[in-house]
Amino acid sequence: MIKLALLLAIVMIGWRVALGEWPWTYLQNSKSAKPKTVRAKQIERARVLLGVSQSASPQEIRDAHREMATELHPDKGGSTARLAEINAARDILLADAPDNK
Repeated sequence: MIKLALLLAIVMIGWRVALGEWPWTYLQNSKSAKPKTVRAKQIERARVLLGVSQSASPQEIRDAHREMATELHPDKGGSTARLAEINAARDILLADAPDNK
């Protein structure tokens, strides 16, 4: 019985060293935690893309979007993909804006 307990302990420590997490963390409901970190990364990327601060108001977000959209619009030599990326950034930030919560 002691051999089994030692073997189990060695396996768990090996798991921790190899994967960086304890085996029982995979049994927890990690689906609720991961989208928050992904969402936080999306919001940070959108802020950097539009060049607004964390405390930017919805109007500041719209103004920053409007400036970038006029520069990067396909009719003025910009790309459609880049404009779509800017529009998505605006939508993400406006959905997360303090006035919308």
